Amino acid sequence: MGNQEAGKIEISLSPENLLQIIGDWFKAKRIFYSDEMFYDYNNMVKDKLAETNEMIEYLNIKIQEKVFQWLSVHHSNRKDVYQKVDEKDEELVPAWFLQERFKELEMMISSKFFSYGFKDIAMEYDSVLKQFIVSLFSDKEMDEMSLSVLSSDIQAYLENQLTLLKLESTKILEEKQIELVFSLIW
Repeated sequence: MGNQEAGKIEISLSPENLLQIIGDWFKAKRIFYSDEMFYDYNNMVKDKLAETNEMIEYLNIKIQEKVFQWLSVHHSNRKDVYQKVDEKDEELVPAWFLQERFKELEMMISSKFFSYGFKDIAMEYDSVLKQFIVSLFSDKEMDEMSLSVLSSDIQAYLENQLTLLKLESTKILEEKQIELVFSLIW
């Protein structure tokens, strides 16, 4: 997989890489498979990679995000060596960057990882505070203990994801509504 035009970055997965990934997936799921099952799953992955550009689009976004992180770290380490660096307090976050974070938050909240179900979710990005504010509405009352468990679950979830989000705070707004505040890591 990849693009071989001049000046492009090429990403390739060899058949050996794919076999390793598929084998690791079976191990992680603790599935004992037959050769027929492995062959079927291998063909499905190869077909998906060949038929769609989903993987290329996904990797392009992830590469862009990684470049943003590199630039942020490099800038914070190097800005003192330049004679004059003008920085405005206001950051203009690209739309694609924010959209990916909204997708991440939606996936996290709807994940089976959490033992909570929420009947409604409201999300917004505060460009002044540079934070995502997520309001969750539950059928059940939320107390401090429930919030503490949810907060711990979210931290564990984020630690096990490739993410550019960091949980900053949690609080109960009403007995069936909580607020989560996330900042960007970039």
